Amino acid sequence: MSFPFEQELTERFLRYVAITSQSDASAGVVPSTPGQWDMAKTLQSELSNLGLVDIELSEYCVLTAKLPSNTDKQLPAIGFCAHLDTVDVNLNPNITAQLVHYTGGDICLNEADQIYIRLAEHPELEAYINDDIFVSDGHSVLGADDKASVASIMTALHYLQQHPDVQHGDIHVAFVPDEEIGLVGAKHMNFEKFPVDFAYTLDCCGITSIRMLSSYQ
Repeated sequence: MSFPFEQELTERFLRYVAITSQSDASAGVVPSTPGQWDMAKTLQSELSNLGLVDIELSEYCVLTAKLPSNTDKQLPAIGFCAHLDTVDVNLNPNITAQLVHYTGGDICLNEADQIYIRLAEHPELEAYINDDIFVSDGHSVLGADDKASVASIMTALHYLQQHPDVQHGDIHVAFVPDEEIGLVGAKHMNFEKFPVDFAYTLDCCGITSIRMLSSYQ
């Protein structure tokens, strides 16, 4: 079953993971890698094209913006947060994602190098039989943590822009660097730029799971 904006969500994810933005715990600066600036500036441009306002990219590569309320109703201001970096696990920092139709069993990530995801090691795969899923080429992380969240937020903003009949209050977004090395970017966030009643941090894990609800009141 398809859903509205499915193709856009897929294209955004592939575009974002192609931007190398692995963080570096040894760098001693925020953000720790230049690729995170590339990721933030890409999103900054896209947010502007979507009509968001109060777009700000801070000196620490914290990107914030607002989709203004489209109703006179007194609705809460909500926020959505995600991080720009991908984790360093001593693999290639450059990500090559691929979309496969999963029919069960092990998944071959790289036939030439005989790299597989083994069902015995990842039984959670069984929940996705007959689904299309993204995997890496076996030489890097996939980067879904957290670029699947970034793609979801950006696609949702586009959906709301295209469907003004969906009434909402102010919606704020925040994209922060260096989450994978100690929540460093969040610690450099100016919360005056994120005046929400409550916010969701989108990160992991399985489909339908809600792992974190953050209050910024």
